[in-house]
Formats: sequence, structure tokens, C-alpha cells
Amino acid sequence: MNAITANQRFRLLTKAVLPYSILRFLLEAGELLANPAMRAEIKRNQKFRFKLAGKRCFILGNGPSLRDEDLNKLRGEIVFTCNNIGKSGLLDGIVPFAHFMTDIRLVNGEDASSRRSRIAENVRLLKRQNAQPLLFLGYGLRDFAIESGLAEEFET
Repeated sequence: MNAITANQRFRLLTKAVLPYSILRFLLEAGELLANPAMRAEIKRNQKFRFKLAGKRCFILGNGPSLRDEDLNKLRGEIVFTCNNIGKSGLLDGIVPFAHFMTDIRLVNGEDASSRRSRIAENVRLLKRQNAQPLLFLGYGLRDFAIESGLAEEFET
């Protein structure tokens, strides 16, 4: 049996003692401190801080449960979308304020080249009915947005 190092013991103890939310916060804070590009990206997004404060907003994913909902009730509301909801056809009459792309695994890894163009096209589908939603990108997705042309077509 291999002996575990002091660092491994510390990690195991930390995971056992700290709630996941606090552990996740500490990991993200450490990454933010160590990554100047991420800090610059977050600083760019400060212009959106409090922009919709106090207003009613809705966030839509693209899960199968949405098929049973009457989304017409969201016409004229402030709607945020995420994932691949553009391809679902559920947004007829709904103009998204912003769309979030956060999962870098969708555009990287095996078979990514075949997915990349589909994902970009799904995002473009959100521009129906003269909609021009903001596009918020998870860290690491800016290169994908530039390469696919999304960065030129949307305010990011």
C-alpha cells in the first residue's frame, strides 16, 4: 500500500470538513487570483452589474420539462437563456435579453469539431424576431466565439 503524502491528507481532510459550496468558492477564488486574463474578463462585465436590479427576470435552459410549459407567458419579460435552447424552437415570440455559454467541454475534446458549428448555429437561432441578445461566455470560450464568428455577431 502506498503511503499518502501530507498534501493528499490535507486535501482529503478539507473535502471531509468543508461544505462543497465553500470549497468551490475557495478554488474559484484561487483561480481568479492566479489568472490575470480571467480578472480582466470579469472587469469587462462590471458594466452589467445592477443593470437589471429589482426587475423580474427568468432563466431558461433547454430541458425536456420546458415542452410542458406555456412559455408565451414570458413574452415581454426579461429572459436569459442558456445551453442549446436556440435549437428547441420553444422561444417563438420570446426575445432573450442574454444567452449564457458556460460549458467549455462542449467545444473541446473528442468530436468537438463536429459540435462546434452546431453549437454556433444554435446560438445564432436566438437572433430571431430582431432579437440581439448579449452573449456571456464562460472563461475559455472566447476563442470559440471568435473562431465561430459569434464574437462579431453578438455583444460579448
